[in-house]
Amino acid sequence: MKYYLLLLLTIPAFAFSQNQSQMGNNYSPEGIITGTVTDATTNQAIEYATVSLHRMKDSTLITGTITNSQGIFRIEKVPFGMFYIHVKYLGFNSHDVKKIQISPKAPENNLGTITLEPATENLDEVTVKAKKEMLNYNLDKKVFNVDGNIAVQGGTLVDVMQNIPSVNVDIDGNVSLRGSENVTILIDNKPSQITSLDELPAAMVESVEIVTNPSARYDPDGVSGIINIVLKKKREAGYNGMVQLNAGTGDKYNGSVNLNYRKNGLNIFGNLDYRQFSMTGTSLSNRQSVINDSTSYLGQDQNFDRLGHFINLRFGIDYSFNQKTSISANYTNSNREFNSGENTWYSHLDENKTLVKRSLRNSEMLMGGNENEVSLNARHKFEEKGHELSFDGFYSQRNGRNDYELKSNNYFPDTSINAALQNTYSDGKGEVITFQTDYVKPVGNGGRLETGAKMALRTDDSDYKLENFNYATSLWENDPNFSNHFVYTTQLYSAYAIYSNIWGPLSYQGGLRYEMAYTDANQKTTSERFKKDYQSLFPSASLKYEFSEKDALQFNYSRRVNRPNPRNVNPFKNMNRSEERRVGKECRSR
Repeated sequence: MKYYLLLLLTIPAFAFSQNQSQMGNNYSPEGIITGTVTDATTNQAIEYATVSLHRMKDSTLITGTITNSQGIFRIEKVPFGMFYIHVKYLGFNSHDVKKIQISPKAPENNLGTITLEPATENLDEVTVKAKKEMLNYNLDKKVFNVDGNIAVQGGTLVDVMQNIPSVNVDIDGNVSLRGSENVTILIDNKPSQITSLDELPAAMVESVEIVTNPSARYDPDGVSGIINIVLKKKREAGYNGMVQLNAGTGDKYNGSVNLNYRKNGLNIFGNLDYRQFSMTGTSLSNRQSVINDSTSYLGQDQNFDRLGHFINLRFGIDYSFNQKTSISANYTNSNREFNSGENTWYSHLDENKTLVKRSLRNSEMLMGGNENEVSLNARHKFEEKGHELSFDGFYSQRNGRNDYELKSNNYFPDTSINAALQNTYSDGKGEVITFQTDYVKPVGNGGRLETGAKMALRTDDSDYKLENFNYATSLWENDPNFSNHFVYTTQLYSAYAIYSNIWGPLSYQGGLRYEMAYTDANQKTTSERFKKDYQSLFPSASLKYEFSEKDALQFNYSRRVNRPNPRNVNPFKNMNRSEERRVGKECRSR
């Protein structure tokens, strides 16, 4: 195999040397040919496409190269003359660009963007199409293609995440990236109010992008990185539809209906999905607490059962006025209902691990809510290849309610105490409004400049109420020490600039993001209010050196921020369990 590889690598060099000798010993090659190769359907860059240079007169092979992660190729030391290039990639139709002239007056020739059409062949009513690789690596992200992955068919976004390297999902649906839960999850590059990964079926997901070192184009939220969920849009002309029904053990049922109509510049699509699932499980945990040189232990033995119902509706319209200008609008509605029952034994031990108290807590939880999201997008491509301007507007609204019924019984040492009965009610509302514009322009020889600005407004409103049962009066009484109403608002204004280019085997990108933030924490129960304003710079950089087609070394740097959520800054005590209390730390202005 090594000898075949050696032979392939020496063919371009031999052909080039032979061509030199035919043109004379005094000739010195000095021309350059550059360009970019993209997918004609998705407009995405094609990496590792083969580009070969041939002499126009007799089709003699002169030299060749491959495209980098941005789809860019560069052929140097091209002799003067008339040539054509042959571009090919597995799963796509090859493409020739003819009459390329290199002369002393025009030694550099930028061919712009070369688009390849996906290869499709009909054989006896059977269509064979090229499929995307399951995992693709780009300069600043990894793309996991979900479509066609049989392992997640009939599942949800949780099943998708569990099949992605470096991403973990625990039993409660919490997502971690490279071991950290401090990760930002976007849907179609936009923030989302969807609170559970189980709400989104895998059938609606086209790909998942893992950005561990985001560039300055992205918000700096999420220390470990960004996970962007790209939803499907059918592109076939005419009417398209698909119905899926799935059933599994443990009362797991789901079904989805996907419809699409496309004609000329109009594309209309809709998705309706219903999902029901149940879960049972057990958990064990042990905790050691050291306070003022005093040590205590707490053991928890829990079993639980959960039942969930989810309904999702998505509708969208795309319209292209021409090949350069298009607009789109999307609406998403998600409704959920979640019931859970838990039985937890608590064992309190002293520093000698002697049992001090043993109790049983029974809880019933009813959780429900809905989210509505609307997005608008406009995009215009200029005459120059890769030169475009886009605008995005986004609005998201969330309503939710959590009701807990708690009953705690003492079994040791005193069983005569009445069981403690407690109810908690939590109403939450949230709104997100964002406006963003992005501008991309090719500059210089193969360079690319990106700039943009963004405004994001967010409001979180949480009203928490706790009631204890009074056996003397047989009434439920509100506990003002643990009931509170908290409103947290943030305003973010930012702008960024990024420059990227390629120099031989080296690809590089550098960017800077400037951000102004205004936060307002309003604890209405105690009439406390805290405001904090700040400005920050967030640089980013990426370098990639390709030693060969299979070997490359990459370096990434980005400055990130860990923003507190409303629960982190609420100074009021939140207690869903007598053994566990949560208190936020207010952020005061300096």
